[in-house]
Amino acid sequence: DIAIQHGASVPWLRPASLSDDSSNVEDAVIDLLNNYKKINVYFDSVLLLQPTSPFRKPETIREAVLMHRDIGYSVVSINKVYFKPSWYRTVDAQGNLCSPSIFKTIDISESEPIYKLNGAIYIATTKQLITNKSFYSDPTKALLMDSPIESIDIDTP
Repeated sequence: DIAIQHGASVPWLRPASLSDDSSNVEDAVIDLLNNYKKINVYFDSVLLLQPTSPFRKPETIREAVLMHRDIGYSVVSINKVYFKPSWYRTVDAQGNLCSPSIFKTIDISESEPIYKLNGAIYIATTKQLITNKSFYSDPTKALLMDSPIESIDIDTP
């Protein structure tokens, strides 16, 4: 509403079902693509840059776009995790440290690098996004963002 009050052109608004905190971003993007389809506008691919990752650099975005163009499938940004699974613990009802049961079933070497999605860049072909209802396909190419600043997500505590 504020954007419209200040003169922004807003051809579509997301339905309320896609506008709350628990809404899936992929569903919102697919809804937007469907609105464009109604006016015969089609896109080969979709690049999602979430506003909660404001420190990514233009050259990193370019790198992701070129990677996607070269390979033709999904690209998502990741960064290295410096905490190993063996360092994580849960606390039981009595306040005792426990090893999480999930890590008992995962065989990850302490020397093997671990990465996490950082939410900065997602790219998929429109077909992949609509078919999978996800920016991830099989396979999905990882774009490693080495800079801890670029990987900051302002929604992360």
